[in-house]
Amino acid sequence: MKKLINLNIIPASRVICVYREDMDLNYPFRRGIDSNGAMGDFDVPRYIVIGTFDDGSVRVGGIVTLNEINSLHQDYDQLFLRDQFLHNITIYDAMAFVRSYARVENEDSAKKRVYKYLVEAGVDIWEEAEKYLLPQKRRKRTRL
Repeated sequence: MKKLINLNIIPASRVICVYREDMDLNYPFRRGIDSNGAMGDFDVPRYIVIGTFDDGSVRVGGIVTLNEINSLHQDYDQLFLRDQFLHNITIYDAMAFVRSYARVENEDSAKKRVYKYLVEAGVDIWEEAEKYLLPQKRRKRTRL
């Protein structure tokens, strides 16, 4: 088993950790995301962890709290589970996120919730995705 020899922690900004709910977690998120049935979910990390192992390999992942480091008890696969990041959101990404949330709530509230989380994360939402997520009358967000 590889041994973790160095762990760096940096604050995360303007990024989300994504994963496909309909595929293996190691499957690249954007591969096939434009299909009508693709569902995706995301977490908004507060920190990015960068681990160096004794064999020279490096792994990167997003974590929500620092307590995740202590609670995993050297189960490093769990620490680096959220290893796919997005900093810009296309229409296909937004649709996949809404499909995921719409399983438990109606589509309009799912769109509002997804948009709220993406804005809080500070990621760049492409214009077409923003039109999809927001009703026509509310679309007055300024870009930074």
